[in-house]
Amino acid sequence: MPTRGSDSVADDADAASDGRAAGDPARGRVGDLIGSFALSYLTGGGLLLALFLAANPWRFLANSRLLDVLISGGVIRYHDRHMGYIDKVPHPKYYLMSQDPVDFRYVYAAGAACLLFWVVMAFKFHGIARFCGLKGSLGQHARAYIYGDCLNRYFPFWMGNVATAAALERQGEPRGGASVSLYIQDLFVMGATIAFGLVGVLVFGWKTMFLQLMWAFVILAVTWYLARSVQRAQLAVGRNPWVAAWGAVKSMVQEPLLLCRLGALALLGVLCDHLCPYFISRAFSSEHVLLNIDFLTIQKAVIAGYVCRMILYTPGGIGAYEWGLAAALYMCGVGFPEAATVALLDCLIRNVTYTIGFVVLKLFYTVETDIGSVLRIFTRAGGPGPAGTA
Repeated sequence: MPTRGSDSVADDADAASDGRAAGDPARGRVGDLIGSFALSYLTGGGLLLALFLAANPWRFLANSRLLDVLISGGVIRYHDRHMGYIDKVPHPKYYLMSQDPVDFRYVYAAGAACLLFWVVMAFKFHGIARFCGLKGSLGQHARAYIYGDCLNRYFPFWMGNVATAAALERQGEPRGGASVSLYIQDLFVMGATIAFGLVGVLVFGWKTMFLQLMWAFVILAVTWYLARSVQRAQLAVGRNPWVAAWGAVKSMVQEPLLLCRLGALALLGVLCDHLCPYFISRAFSSEHVLLNIDFLTIQKAVIAGYVCRMILYTPGGIGAYEWGLAAALYMCGVGFPEAATVALLDCLIRNVTYTIGFVVLKLFYTVETDIGSVLRIFTRAGGPGPAGTA
C-alpha cells in the first residue's frame, strides 16, 4: 500500500519566512529525493525494457506496426536494396505482419476511454469533497484532481496527491478535508476493483482467477518486502488516514443515494480503464496479427495490473502495471508476445493521451499550485500518499 499521507502538505510561505538556513540536512533531503526519483525512473524504464525483450522484440515491432515505420524511416534494412542501420528482418513473416492496417477508430476510442475516466473520476472526487466539507465548485475540484493525477503519472511516490492537496488548500479548503477526500477516492476505486474481481470469480471460477492474479500478487509481495521499512504517516490530527477515510465512508450509509451514486461512478471509472486495452487489442488485430482478446479476459488482466501498482514506486506504476497486465493475459492462454504488445501499446496510448490532456489543462486553465511548489513541499516534508489513480 502507499506509504505516506497526502496530508503532509504544509504552508510553504510560513516555512520560507521562518529564517532557517538550508544547511546540510536540507541538501541531504534534496539529494535523497533526486536519488530516489532517479532510481524510480530507472526501475520503470528497466521493467518496460525487460518486457519488450521478453516479448521477442521483432514480434512486438511487427504486432505494433512499428517495424513498418522503422523500415520506411531508414532504421531497419528489409533487404539489400534498402538503407538502414540494422541489417535485415530475421523472417519475412514479421514484415508481412507489419503491413496489416490499424483500425484507428479503436485507437481513438481507447483515447476517449482515458479521457472519460478523467471526467468520471473528477465528478466522483467532487462528490466526495463536498461530503467532506469542501466548498469549492466542480471546476475547482476537477482542476486540482486532474492536475494531481497527471503528476502521479509522471512522478513516483504519489507526488500528485501532494499537488492535489496543495491546490485545494490554496483554494481555501481545509488540509484535513482534502487529505481524507483523496483517501476516500482510493477506497471507492479499491471497492470497484474488488467488485469486478468478484464478477471474474463468478464467471470463470476461483481457480482461473487465482492463476491469472498469481503473478500480480507475487510482484506486490516482493515490492512490499522491499518497502516494508517505510513508515506510514498519520493525519495531522494523529489518526491513521485510512481509518479516518473508512469512518467517513461508513458515515455515508446515512446518505444511501450519495453512496450509490459514488459507487456507480467508481465502477464506471474502473470500467473505462478496462476499455482502453480492449480497444487497443481490437485496433491492432488483423489478418496476420491476432490480438483479439475477449473483454472479460482483458478486465481480469487490468485488475492484475492494479494489484501490481498498489505501491507506487515508479511514475504512475509504469512497468509494474504492464508486467501484471501481460502476465495475467499470458496465464489466460494469450501468447506472451501478444500479451506484452497489448500492455506496451496500452502504456503508450494512455500516456500520450494524458500528456495531451495535461498540456491542455496547463495552457487553458489555472491551477493553484505548480511543480516547483510541490517539489519544495516534497523535499521538506517528504510525504506522498495514495490516490485515486487508475
